[in-house]
Amino acid sequence: MITADEAESLAHDERKIAERVYGLGNLRKARELGNKEADDGFRYRGCGLMQTTGRANFRRMGQLCGVDFEQNPDWVFSAEHALKPALAEWSEAGLNVYADNNDLLAISRAINCGSPKSKTIPNGLQDRAIWFAKVRRLIDRVEFKIETTTATEAIKTPDKPAEFAITDLVGEQVFGMGDEGPIVRAVQLALARLGYPLRGTGNFGGATHNAITDFQRKYGLEVDGELGPDTAKAIDRALTDQPPDATPPVSAPAIADLIGGRILRAGHTGPIVQAVQLGLARLGYPLTGTANFGPNTEKAVRDFQQKNKLEVDGEVGPEFARAIDRALAAHAQTSAPSLKVGEKPPASSGEKPTPAGATGVLTEVVGNRILVLGDEGAAVETVQQALAKLGYPVKATGYYGGDAEAAVIDFQQRRGIEVDGEVGAETAGELERALAGQPPSERPKGEELTPSAGTDARPLWVTEGLKWLDHREVIGGADNPEILEWAREEGGDIATVYKHDDTPWCALYANMVLTKVGIKGTETLWALDWNDWGQKLKGPAVGAFAPMKRSAGGHIAIVVGRDRRGNLMCLGGNQDDAVNIKPFPANRPLSFRWPIGVSLPDKIGVDSLPLLRSDGRISIKES
Repeated sequence: MITADEAESLAHDERKIAERVYGLGNLRKARELGNKEADDGFRYRGCGLMQTTGRANFRRMGQLCGVDFEQNPDWVFSAEHALKPALAEWSEAGLNVYADNNDLLAISRAINCGSPKSKTIPNGLQDRAIWFAKVRRLIDRVEFKIETTTATEAIKTPDKPAEFAITDLVGEQVFGMGDEGPIVRAVQLALARLGYPLRGTGNFGGATHNAITDFQRKYGLEVDGELGPDTAKAIDRALTDQPPDATPPVSAPAIADLIGGRILRAGHTGPIVQAVQLGLARLGYPLTGTANFGPNTEKAVRDFQQKNKLEVDGEVGPEFARAIDRALAAHAQTSAPSLKVGEKPPASSGEKPTPAGATGVLTEVVGNRILVLGDEGAAVETVQQALAKLGYPVKATGYYGGDAEAAVIDFQQRRGIEVDGEVGAETAGELERALAGQPPSERPKGEELTPSAGTDARPLWVTEGLKWLDHREVIGGADNPEILEWAREEGGDIATVYKHDDTPWCALYANMVLTKVGIKGTETLWALDWNDWGQKLKGPAVGAFAPMKRSAGGHIAIVVGRDRRGNLMCLGGNQDDAVNIKPFPANRPLSFRWPIGVSLPDKIGVDSLPLLRSDGRISIKES
């Protein structure tokens, strides 16, 4: 408590104020910030682009950047070093994956709230979203400059990793299952450098537990799966001693360990769902790691259950998890050895025809799978070899990391195919054509593509809305917990009224996608309220909100394109009880609405809308 007399003595003296607030004049805060000497409060006050505060944070930032900020705190202002802390925070938080998907909310939460999964709406998010919408349209594309140096060489780092970086971060703490935060993320990234298939999620889950257990076993430590001082020191020693090209073998995380006693079913989301999806994908099922348990995942689960003589209920429980672990272990033993680009793989039954002029290796190895960030194995290694031959700075590690994803995105852009950073049959075929020196495949005239999140300059709310495709309400008395969570996060009248997913939720969905990008919607569940919201457009545009009447009330959807029959293709919730894109007659919307304060769309009118795939069956059920 600062008294009036003390305030008078501190007034107009910035050094005294900083010492009283951050330094030894406030021992609790000083300990929290690592300020231990007189004048540390002022010396390590908030500085630089990231407002780095406290001796411990200056030390940590210095270790990340390879610059001794602790001994030279003024360097955070210098032209040479000012940007490094911001770039280090960005990289450490793994924000590229969110940026690639235009996920402004996750980035803001990671930076301002400590976690991309925070439930807090960061201050100033709406202004950020408005500025992003203005700037995004000015950026055609970022050039991927292909050089002979590796990605790590391109970043100026010290000749040697900072000693005991993980040790300093961990201190005397012990981290285990369920912990989360930037220290967990730093450890995951360190283990990833040692070859473990981890990403910097910041969440200490089953994969991190298994990696630490394996590391402890290999380095003669007590095997408890927890991260404490001894394990941290061993990780630092391993990083310092690691040969440049070392890729130690790793143990795959057991899905049974992740599941435990849980039962996962349609509507569930999260990293455990993602692990199951990726496991099924390795067994040949056409799934990607969306982390959303939707109809495609349920279909794959049922098929796996039937083939493995399990109870066919479409749910993932302990018995299913043990069965998929056994299947993955058997698959790993029988998988083909790594293939070099140019070698022909062994013939197999059901062989698909090789594209003209292609070697056939990539399409054979990839097959009907889709390789995504975090995948590993011979197929990933073969793709990496192909990218390296084309001049990309990618090493054939067999682990699909951020460097490979960035290279694939650039390759897809250059070849004019769908840009999603994933390698399926189309991208594999284009890689083969590029290796053979052939031009990109000709796309049939007027071919229609279904939109996917994060692949172009659509408004932020459309990008956010596309992430929830195929989310549906649960048939019967149960509810989809994700939809209920949307209502809880909206708060106010929506949270008060919306208790079950059989309540019409198209307006809930429209409000949710705006809230997640920092824009205020109607904040009600009544679809026709959208006819008075925002500003009116002269016609349809990509991202326009289209309120409509129906027999028992109203419906609200977002325009994303048109079909060949002149219908509007609209993204919405509660369309046949799910989030999807459906055709609507062009004259059905009462108006087309746009958020106030956001730059108006460049193109307006049905003819200006992109052509999307459609079966022509217009929407008839929106309740």
